Amino acid sequence: MVNGDWGKDIYQWTWIITVQVTARLALAGHHGPMPGVLIMRN
Repeated sequence: MVNGDWGKDIYQWTWIITVQVTARLALAGHHGPMPGVLIMRN
């Protein structure tokens, strides 16, 4: 039902979003323990 290219795109987008979120949390600085917890979970 789903071809390989579609699955690969999902993986790439997930990776890009993860990198962007991690970068934003890092740039935001220290705002308590939650950012670290979110990074460790994801």
